[in-house]
Amino acid sequence: MTRRPLSAPSVLVTHPGVQQSYETVAGLQQAGMLDEFVASVYLTDEHSERRSPWRWLPSAQRDVASAGLRRRWHPSIDTSRVRTIPLPFLAMRGATLGLEAVGLARYQGIERLGDAWFDWMAARTLPCRQITQVHAFEGAALHMLRAAKRAGLATVLDVPSAHEYNLAIAASEANAAGVSPLPAFGSRSRVREERALADVIVSPSDYVTRCLVEHGVDRTKIAHIPFGADPDVFSPDPTASTSGRFVLLDVASINYRKGTRYLLQAWRELALPNAELVLAGAPDETGIGMLREYEGSYRHLGHVPWFSLPDLFRSASAFVLPSLAEGSALVTYMAMASGLPVIVTDDAGSVATNGRDGWVVPSRDIDALKTKILHLYEHRDEAAAMGAAGRRLIEERYTWRHYHHRIAAMHRAVYERTDIAGAIAAATAESAIPAAMLPAA
Repeated sequence: MTRRPLSAPSVLVTHPGVQQSYETVAGLQQAGMLDEFVASVYLTDEHSERRSPWRWLPSAQRDVASAGLRRRWHPSIDTSRVRTIPLPFLAMRGATLGLEAVGLARYQGIERLGDAWFDWMAARTLPCRQITQVHAFEGAALHMLRAAKRAGLATVLDVPSAHEYNLAIAASEANAAGVSPLPAFGSRSRVREERALADVIVSPSDYVTRCLVEHGVDRTKIAHIPFGADPDVFSPDPTASTSGRFVLLDVASINYRKGTRYLLQAWRELALPNAELVLAGAPDETGIGMLREYEGSYRHLGHVPWFSLPDLFRSASAFVLPSLAEGSALVTYMAMASGLPVIVTDDAGSVATNGRDGWVVPSRDIDALKTKILHLYEHRDEAAAMGAAGRRLIEERYTWRHYHHRIAAMHRAVYERTDIAGAIAAATAESAIPAAMLPAA
């Protein structure tokens, strides 16, 4: 196919999951740069659930699947710009449910194979598009980036997490616990080739950037674009009191990488009166063992649907995420937007500043966790001030509106072949909201 030169950026975005990809699409659409979004499953109309392939599932599983489908939608995205390729996702989800049914839940990572399958199918749509660049996501980008390179298009690879760090942490924690690591699906060579094919790599945090550079990526092609939160959706409880029951909330899957066992041990040793640790997230095989070991010292909600998260954050006094490896955890932005003081590790990729919005502690450090949890517990007024400072930071610099401007500026610079870091910095300055214009805390 002969491609005619275009006078403005035109971007094809492809991703089989959710993460922040919908905000990437929304930002490009608002800037007039979106050609098409290729997704695995997306809610394109109100009747999709009744026609969905999982309508035959048992009611409990169907409810979970339907909740997941409702998450696969964004109010700002024009559904006429969305192309879906559901087969790989549905096939791998079915395989996962089958494995769980026969007691092989440790192989649930097999769904990553579906991402590679999706990528192969998505790449086949590329010759039909008249575009200037593609934006794909690590682990599901190889075929698309290869096709884009053959077509002479600019390539952007989004890297939301620290891949090598994640694998190393999972293995080391399993070894320390004397158990075999859960099987890891996906190819390290695939990830390396994706990075080599990318003209620009988008990193959400210094943590991810460090991982990329340590594993051979040229720092000069890394664009730093943090995530965001919606402060209209995630907002403080106006009736919250600095006295009464102290509720410490952790929203994360329960496994080694999330540092759950260090938090559970710290909380058990603290044994604080009139206080509760609430865990919201599904456990993997190792997480089930942790919950059994510390049973009675926490309240476990299991998986919480995304639309219930705002109320959950408003119900808490403080937020904790003791992760050993992340990218830039979206829940930390949500917690800060909700006015909660946060306790995060160095490895959580958070935008929080130690001593201002909460506390940043070393990972695996039970004593540090205990000290900072106790400080928030004993100094409720200071904790509330930290939470208010965190919300102001989100409003000033880290809403999804800020993210949209940065993503659009980056793609414009890619198209114009100008300074990408400078373009992102300029977009950040232009979209910043002066503190004096924000409502009083």
